[in-house]
Amino acid sequence: MRLVLFLAGLLALDCNAQVNLVPFSSGWSRISEIRNAGDDRLFIVNQFGQIFIMDLDGNVNADPFLDISSRVNYIGGEMGMLGLAFSPAFASDKTFYVNYTGVGGHTRISRFRVSDANPDSAIDASEEVLLLVNQPYPNHNGGSLHFGNDGYLYCSLGDGGSGGDPDNRAQNLLDTLGKILRIDVAMDSGFVIPPDNPFTGDPSACDLVWAYGLRNPWRISFDRLTGRLWISDVGQQKIEEINMEEDSLAGGRNYGWRCYEGSIPYDTVGCPPSAGMTFPVYEYPHTGPVSGCSVTGGYVYRGARYKDMFGKYFLTDFCTDEIYSLRDSAGIWVAAFEAVEAGQGFGTFGEDVFGNLYVAGANSGNIFRLESTTCDPVAFIGLEDTIVACDGPVQLTTPFDSAFTYQWYMDGLAVAGVQTHTIMAAQSGSYSVAVTSDTCTSQSPPVFVDRCLVAINPLAFYPNPAGDEVAFIIPANGGGTATLTVYDARGALCLKADIPLNGGEASRYRVDTRGWAAGMYMARMEAASQRYKGKFVVLRPPR
Repeated sequence: MRLVLFLAGLLALDCNAQVNLVPFSSGWSRISEIRNAGDDRLFIVNQFGQIFIMDLDGNVNADPFLDISSRVNYIGGEMGMLGLAFSPAFASDKTFYVNYTGVGGHTRISRFRVSDANPDSAIDASEEVLLLVNQPYPNHNGGSLHFGNDGYLYCSLGDGGSGGDPDNRAQNLLDTLGKILRIDVAMDSGFVIPPDNPFTGDPSACDLVWAYGLRNPWRISFDRLTGRLWISDVGQQKIEEINMEEDSLAGGRNYGWRCYEGSIPYDTVGCPPSAGMTFPVYEYPHTGPVSGCSVTGGYVYRGARYKDMFGKYFLTDFCTDEIYSLRDSAGIWVAAFEAVEAGQGFGTFGEDVFGNLYVAGANSGNIFRLESTTCDPVAFIGLEDTIVACDGPVQLTTPFDSAFTYQWYMDGLAVAGVQTHTIMAAQSGSYSVAVTSDTCTSQSPPVFVDRCLVAINPLAFYPNPAGDEVAFIIPANGGGTATLTVYDARGALCLKADIPLNGGEASRYRVDTRGWAAGMYMARMEAASQRYKGKFVVLRPPR
């Protein structure tokens, strides 16, 4: 769980650097993707067909995690191994997915499995090709793979290449090129079409299609807080564009290509009315103060290090090496210049398990970590941050991060332990942690610890962080009622409610948090002889 503060949106284009590009690793070739598997490893993908593992200190395993270079057709340009995604249940099912150009130059989306004996080694022979998509030209392959909050796998595919989409594939709903596809892979083999895909059952469209009208959606990503889908689509001659799709939408959006390049008409012969198309939330030309030739989309920063970066969507351009961000300002997405590093050819961003962002130069082989120039870190307390028992010693922990040091406080006084602090059963009080980076120190809100008479269990809730609503999950029990109380970070009572229980089934209780201030909250529940406790965060994302 992370404690994060939210700042207001940008109001104008700021030409002063806001982000430091800190050298993290070097000596790579043709990096196409950087992903994490829900743990403290980074997986570095190259276009040749290899995946290497690097830890958060920049140390690289000597042996590749996966090497299928003999199956990958990389002759330069936009071909090769392009995408990687780990199953949402990777810790248990040990499966992951790759997108690569295979024999004949055609796209393959395949499932692989990890060795039971060695978690740092995939089984090359475990490949199961799920999708084979014919590519008429060697460019515009797209290649991004991401799981959405719905658990489905989203796959981006370009229009097939050449220039100007000569076969009008992006607008043809019976063709999978120029699309984002959505499939359900939650089974041991094969996949199924999600029943709520927008064109399921439509004989004039392909059931796989989630969105269409795209030229070369090289990178897509999901905002881990809001669930928004971000699509960066490389332009033809004049416009680079960023599209954004709300989590609440049901798919089926037409993003305009080849009829429009960005919001400007390109070739409208035989095109549907523009009123039925979805135009970019942000676009920039190939000339002017914000210019380029090939957009590379990234992620919305949801890490806990820097409050001024929180909520920004980061992007770059292969041709300019400039990093920009977008933030919602009264419904308009406004760009701000963030950083520049010449000679890189930035081709992809990455995100680690803590939400820290990285950017890699396909030309230079360098990987940089994005850090705020304001030196204003935000403290956070552990990944779980839940007191699991109070009838014995309990450890409060912080995530491993070599760039930071931590100091715990009880009732405002420093206590022993840097990375962890052990609380004995009788040590009730208010706890907080200070995190220090360079000369900056930021202290977290207090953690309330009770002197417990009975064992305390973790109270589950989702989403966490929460936006407009949070749902509490009460395990199966003997029925009756449970009393739920919620306190803010100052200890003020925000909610007290008696909840009817379902007896033999888990119960869910939803709370409307739209009127709540952003910050950390402590929830406690008593049900018969059982007590539960946990902390969650309410955030106010940009609207």
